[in-house]
Amino acid sequence: MHSSAVVRKPSALPGFQGHLAALDGVRGIALLMVLAVHFLWSTNTSANPFMQAFLDLKGMAWSGVYLFFALSGFLITGILYDSLGAQHYLRTFWARRVLRIFPLYYGVLLLLLLLTKPLHFQWHGQMWMLWLYLNNLPFSLNFNSNPAPYINLIHFWSLAVEEQFYLFWPIVVLTCKTPKRILLAALIGCLISIAARWLMILAGVEVAGHSLLCNLDAILLGGMLAILVRTRLRDKVLQAAPYLFLFCTTTVLWMVLRPEYFRTRDVANFDLNHNPLFGVLGMTLLSIGMTALIGMTLQPGSPSNRFFSSSFLRFFGRYSYGAYVLHYSIDSALTDRLRRALLHHGVPAPLNLLVAAIPLIALSMAVAYASYHLYEKHFLALKKYFPYKRAPLQEPATL
Repeated sequence: MHSSAVVRKPSALPGFQGHLAALDGVRGIALLMVLAVHFLWSTNTSANPFMQAFLDLKGMAWSGVYLFFALSGFLITGILYDSLGAQHYLRTFWARRVLRIFPLYYGVLLLLLLLTKPLHFQWHGQMWMLWLYLNNLPFSLNFNSNPAPYINLIHFWSLAVEEQFYLFWPIVVLTCKTPKRILLAALIGCLISIAARWLMILAGVEVAGHSLLCNLDAILLGGMLAILVRTRLRDKVLQAAPYLFLFCTTTVLWMVLRPEYFRTRDVANFDLNHNPLFGVLGMTLLSIGMTALIGMTLQPGSPSNRFFSSSFLRFFGRYSYGAYVLHYSIDSALTDRLRRALLHHGVPAPLNLLVAAIPLIALSMAVAYASYHLYEKHFLALKKYFPYKRAPLQEPATL
């Protein structure tokens, strides 16, 4: 019996069937960068030049969010492309996203809602925006989402960005179908994102740094990588990844560490409005660099692949979602108290930051671990009712 499906050899797309361990490590690095920004918060200035350099580089760790975005775009686009033609395509994707994201997110919101009256939380009439993933609108962090000083939900803007992306991108992939059309759609989305930031800066309007519109290129670049490595350009793309990462990283660092910005420490050098070059092009270069970093991990046996496959980084990656959701309230509730206690016992201020951060990061991971095993995994087990029915494996596509 002959089949019309063109079945590829097992080695045609090596490393893309099943779970990619190194990408857990990439997710772990992204989480550690975000934790570093939040638990090592401090002033932007220091009289000590070495400490100032540390503060500048530490400040750039916020870019871990963009590594999350690029990784999300890569994984989601790969899943969507590989399952094209499967039955219940959209329902399966959205159901699996709901089972991964909703239980913990809405569980936290429900708990806070129940505690609102006894603990006198103040929502300023805006809790509904959190429930609808609209807390990053109108395109800024002006949303007052913290009901108490020890509850911090401001970081949920990045989850809102991703949830908004999940609503339309599966439809785009389903409509485009072919690699060339998907890449074209992603490229158009990137150009729209760059143009939006540029027009906002020209108009003197605060760049909407926390909106989907201004972060769209970060996610779509990861999606473009997912498509390219499923074509005959795979080897060339992966070979170029280290050079692209080095170029983008060097250029972004030059943009944010130029001497003329050293004189204005009242704002961060990577502030999108304060540094227009970074706001327009630097954000895209940063996203390209993060996407290239993902590409560096995809070559089996490469130094990057081995590094990101370490059990240490994969641990942080596995529990990254729970840590992301819960850590900022742990920071708001405990960091300042712990630092004051350490100062009272004679721990010097620079060392104080690190000594306070380490146990609180460990606590965040412990809470995330418990959340996953006692709560989240029971919902994840329901994914078996929504399996991805992938199309027959084929030879790498041509563009």
